[in-house]
Amino acid sequence: MDNNERKIEIPKWISWLFILLLLVFLFNTMDVATPFLIGAVIAWFLNIYAEFLEKIGLKRNLAVFIAFGSCLILILTAVLFIIPTLTKQVVQITTNIKVSISEIHKAGLRAEKNKLNGNTVTTKESKNEKTGATNEVEKIQTSCYIFFNGLYEKFPILKENINKEEAITFLESKQEEIGNFLVKFVNNAVSNVSSFLSHIFNIILIPIFTFYFLVLMKPLKERIKYLVNRSPYASYIKNISENIIKVLENYIRGMFISSTLFGVTVGIGSYIISFFFHTKYSLVIGCVTIFLSVIPYIGMFLISVIAGLIAYFTSGGNLLAGVIMVLMVQTVNFTFDNYISPKIVGDSIGIHPLVSMFAMLAGGKLFGFWGLILGSPCAGVIKIFMMKLYPTLFEEMPVDVEEQKQEQKEEQKQEQKEEQKQEQKQEQKQEQKQEQKQEQKQEQKQEQKQEQKQEQKQEQKQKQEQKQEQKQEQKQEQKQEQKQEQITQKKKKNKSKIKGNSDKVTN
Repeated sequence: MDNNERKIEIPKWISWLFILLLLVFLFNTMDVATPFLIGAVIAWFLNIYAEFLEKIGLKRNLAVFIAFGSCLILILTAVLFIIPTLTKQVVQITTNIKVSISEIHKAGLRAEKNKLNGNTVTTKESKNEKTGATNEVEKIQTSCYIFFNGLYEKFPILKENINKEEAITFLESKQEEIGNFLVKFVNNAVSNVSSFLSHIFNIILIPIFTFYFLVLMKPLKERIKYLVNRSPYASYIKNISENIIKVLENYIRGMFISSTLFGVTVGIGSYIISFFFHTKYSLVIGCVTIFLSVIPYIGMFLISVIAGLIAYFTSGGNLLAGVIMVLMVQTVNFTFDNYISPKIVGDSIGIHPLVSMFAMLAGGKLFGFWGLILGSPCAGVIKIFMMKLYPTLFEEMPVDVEEQKQEQKEEQKQEQKEEQKQEQKQEQKQEQKQEQKQEQKQEQKQEQKQEQKQEQKQEQKQKQEQKQEQKQEQKQEQKQEQKQEQITQKKKKNKSKIKGNSDKVTN
């Protein structure tokens, strides 16, 4: 570059204006950018798995292919095995609802005929004269009477809690709104066909965008780090971005794992309940739980209501089945909220529950379903910015000096009490050790005495045995001496006899 050539400096307001126009452009093209955003989010999650495979020792390309292939296998498994069963159960639910409505309508017709035959209900003509209703209103009133009579006959418990005439007057007051709703529904049905085709096109594009984002994720990160390091606010930007990424990553990943485990557990629980009460649609209950558990606070209420109603109607109107289903859902929710979810999700957002509720409702008002889900983490991100911009808002309240002294004194007293308790425990332990030692010594002395006594007894026994042996030996010696004396005497007698005989012979 020549020395005479100068760098073109762009004013800052032009840069900010360009960024603002870019954001406006992205906001207005949100429908087109949706598959890009979904692909980027999926690639972000898969990149975590790919980085884990890289740490094990695999190369980047192989890790990307394994992560993307495993995601495709999971999606194909769901499409081939789970979604057909789920759609079948949803179709069965809709048909059962239609059948239930037709049965209620028939029961209402029967009840209306019985009342007309018994002259227990005023005729519609007299009622129309009072209200001045038109023929269309007559049809609506007749169908409403028939419907509520059918409900009363089908479910007698409703007769105590729902007033038929008040419900009909409420429906009459909402006739215009109901008609406008039906017109909008018909108009939207036509537009939904084109949106359905566009959704299919987006579903085809999302895997392609996911793969490209996953391949480019590592170079994009390196490029962003390079640009951040060149900025004069590098440390500030790094600190904020790391905190934001940590909050979003922990929350979204934790909620995905927690909601999946929660839905599977509820589905298994509803399947077990089906063996006792013959309920149905456990897969629908599990899938609804997975999607609605992502919505804080409100989702749990909707899950309980839906699961209870499905159990009640599919078990033939058994109220106990619905109650047990709701109790099962609440028990699983209590277990996850207190033991499992804190370990998986943790206090990743760090905001008060009231702030979380407000953020969720405000997000739902502005952005619909996705606003309900992402309202809480966005509030956590805003808190991070506020902590950096206005740190005094999040500082702890200063405490008075006297209160601090009192607290310190109380802490010192507690520490002294704890030290005294520990010393007493140590003294007790030492005393116990000394007592144990003394007991051991006494036991040893007693053992020694017993051993000495046993040795003395053994010596005495040995001496007695020796004396007895000596006595026996002496007796034996005496017997032998006596025997020898007898033998010698016999010999002498024999000799004397022989001499006498010899003398006789000689004579």
